[in-house]
Amino acid sequence: MLITDSKMERKILRAFLLAYLYQTVCEQLVEKGQEENNYFMESYIMDSTVVRFLIQSILETNEYTLEGIARYTRIPFDIIFEAACGIKNQVSIGTSVKIMNLFLQVKPDMMQHLVKKLLTFKEKNPALFSFFLLEE
Repeated sequence: MLITDSKMERKILRAFLLAYLYQTVCEQLVEKGQEENNYFMESYIMDSTVVRFLIQSILETNEYTLEGIARYTRIPFDIIFEAACGIKNQVSIGTSVKIMNLFLQVKPDMMQHLVKKLLTFKEKNPALFSFFLLEE
């Protein structure tokens, strides 16, 4: 399944970039022994529409249930349930990263698609690429 709606696609690409930025920053903080100081990234809120899309896409593969997603990601079930139903409008980036990683595991073709899209965007707009995260 490839994403066709360009606005949703940009949101997914943004989530993909933020997920890997978050992981990189956390790894660097762990290396420096400052892992407890990553609150600035944890307080970033991911778009609930994107998180709901990711969870629903994982469920569509029939590889995981909501309980399975919660267990695998080590996120409390109620948070997964509320995000999947759109009840919870604020999901931290830490939670989003775990969901994004599972999404990319169950849909490995998406990793390739996302990387291609990002490279295409960078080639077309090299000066604007750094603003990609802010663009709606």
